Amino acid sequence: MNSPIIPCDLCGSQDGLQRQQVKQSLDQREKNAPGRRQVMFRALMNARASHLLDPKLFDFMGLSHSKDEIDADSSEIPQFR
Repeated sequence: MNSPIIPCDLCGSQDGLQRQQVKQSLDQREKNAPGRRQVMFRALMNARASHLLDPKLFDFMGLSHSKDEIDADSSEIPQFR
């Protein structure tokens, strides 16, 4: 059919892909500080919707606080409503 062959860059078999570069970087960091990869993956498991900064997942516009709440006790963290 003489159709052009388009290389697949999704399977990970090509050289120089971003996935391979990240893996090499993680491998190097793991050599320098064993257990770092596990710590990073554990941190990803603790992600909350508000941490992702995605307004579809968390109502950032609905956050508010009043100046009176802050002035009443400056040692407390203001509660968002």
